[in-house]
Amino acid sequence: MLLAILLFFGGAFAAPTPQVGGQAGVPISINVANTDTKGYATSSNLNTGIYRDNGGGACVNGLCVIGFSDTTVCNGPFQTNGGDALTSYCKSISAGNADLPFNSFAHNTFATFDAKQRNANAHPPQALYDFGKHAEQNGQPAGQVLPAPLGPEADEQSIAAFAMWPNSKQQAQLKHTGSVLTLYAYTGNMVSVPSAPEMGPNDVVGVSNVLSVNGKTYYNSLYKLTVTDDVPDGQNIPAERIVPQLFQFQSSDSHGQENLYGTYALMASHTNDCKSNGQEAPCLYLFARNSPKSWDTMGGGNHNGIKVARVAQASILDKGQYEYWDGSNWVAQQPDPLDRQSEFISSDDFFLDTGEFFWSNHYNKYVHVAAWMGKFTIRYSDSITSGWSEPQDLYQGEKPGSLQGYMYGGHVYPDWDPSGQSLLLSWTCDEMWTQMAVVNFT
Repeated sequence: MLLAILLFFGGAFAAPTPQVGGQAGVPISINVANTDTKGYATSSNLNTGIYRDNGGGACVNGLCVIGFSDTTVCNGPFQTNGGDALTSYCKSISAGNADLPFNSFAHNTFATFDAKQRNANAHPPQALYDFGKHAEQNGQPAGQVLPAPLGPEADEQSIAAFAMWPNSKQQAQLKHTGSVLTLYAYTGNMVSVPSAPEMGPNDVVGVSNVLSVNGKTYYNSLYKLTVTDDVPDGQNIPAERIVPQLFQFQSSDSHGQENLYGTYALMASHTNDCKSNGQEAPCLYLFARNSPKSWDTMGGGNHNGIKVARVAQASILDKGQYEYWDGSNWVAQQPDPLDRQSEFISSDDFFLDTGEFFWSNHYNKYVHVAAWMGKFTIRYSDSITSGWSEPQDLYQGEKPGSLQGYMYGGHVYPDWDPSGQSLLLSWTCDEMWTQMAVVNFT
């Protein structure tokens, strides 16, 4: 599939010729040389049928981590069709049918893949390394990586059922990556923040929504993962919730009403945009999706907007140091959750289901890739808070086999290729089949 996309920054520019790797204020030409469909996110170390829900992640020191909202493991080979029949097959053990064994189901599972080998067929990104029991031990990944419940501090003990989904994208070494909020579930928003004193060289931070049994989102949580594949068999990747309650979403006597900054996307700045102890310092940017129905975790409505907060990486644990874009300036006071003046991107036509923000070393621009129903769009700007180009089509994901279900949970992984000349994508169909593809730019 060959796409040629011509983007014009800010509309009408009469003089300069579009170019690759443009300067500030100069329109650029984004051309896709080709796309490479990688296939389904399976497992390199679990010899069984494994089905993923969502995605999103970050890379640090050449090793990438990807988080999934749910992971289902069935005995038998991986299948790419079957729909409801396959779902029934996987869950049949709960009905006592021993002939159709269902190994496991787990929330917020994590896996790794090798970015250093991205051009080697022997190490494709979709062949993930899963943490937990290996195939010879009746393959079953360890689930619920993020610790929960917290106890009285967060009220998680007092509510019958809570779930945590790592939402948005994780950010590695505070360079570039994004975070995501998906319409149906939540997945891995991560980024590396090397200037944060709490972070080691292989650590990334992420933002996860904490959900109640009735589907209401109460708040999001900042967590830390140590990206490694050197984990004893049967154990999980090291994880810690470093800010148990970051932004409050649900209104009650004990919870305020705030946009869930960090849930839609995370991005580590490539320049020193913040202040720390009076000195210029790198930032962590936290993006939130806004809509007229923001109090409903499903979002909805025809209007969607994106807001942003930032904090010096050295102060990520101190919410009092966070700043918020109010539409004109960075301020200490959060805008009203339903305020639209503070949105720096607005959309009345394209639903902003999931998305990522990152700095492109290939184009020397900030890039926003959004996804909805498997369709990826791209826009760019010289500034995070203004001047964004109109979105253009980038890639259309496909449904596996003959399935007619919905597609969602689109993510990109900019750190997989730091040069920016290629971009790894993933998306999910019917809560079970996560697929991957690579877009190669000229």
